[in-house]
Amino acid sequence: MSWSLGEIRALSVKAARGAGMDWGMAEEAGFAVQWLEASGLNGVRALSQYLSRLHREDTDSGKDCPLKLGCMISDCQNWTLLNGKECHEPVLLIPFISNVIKEETLSLGWCDVSVKINRDGVRTAAVELLNSTPSTSKQSIHIKLDDTPCRVLKPRTRVSDDNGSYVAILNALAHKVYAPATEASRISGAGAGLNDND
Repeated sequence: MSWSLGEIRALSVKAARGAGMDWGMAEEAGFAVQWLEASGLNGVRALSQYLSRLHREDTDSGKDCPLKLGCMISDCQNWTLLNGKECHEPVLLIPFISNVIKEETLSLGWCDVSVKINRDGVRTAAVELLNSTPSTSKQSIHIKLDDTPCRVLKPRTRVSDDNGSYVAILNALAHKVYAPATEASRISGAGAGLNDND
């Protein structure tokens, strides 16, 4: 089974809500995942890992949240504010960086990973590392101008079933925002109510 990018975006929004984010930040999570997947990076993995940590530990102060950092640079239109910051799953920053740059190419790095970002997409020599290795702790971020050539990632339009386990994590979190059916809701029109004529 595979999922469209629209389906994944909607699921990501609900999962972020289920993990305790407000609607505005949940919408940003959906945007980030869709952008990453369309650009050839594993946004589903990154968000599922981050939301699992957030939901499990419930200790997010906002300082190490990649989505809040992304919103900060979007609001300030200043990517240099990321230098020296730390966050979980830094790959989630990439869509926000892409939105604030103009003609320049930037290099975003953490640990052994370096990603080139410009308005056209993402380039990296560490595709496998990015797509398969979750960050187990906060990562220190560095970002700078960099025009070094690098392999361009192939864009995609669907999320493959290779990500089924990560989609399952998002589904489990999304179920936390669904309201359970009650007798009153069934009588008032949700479902078949008391007259099931099928």
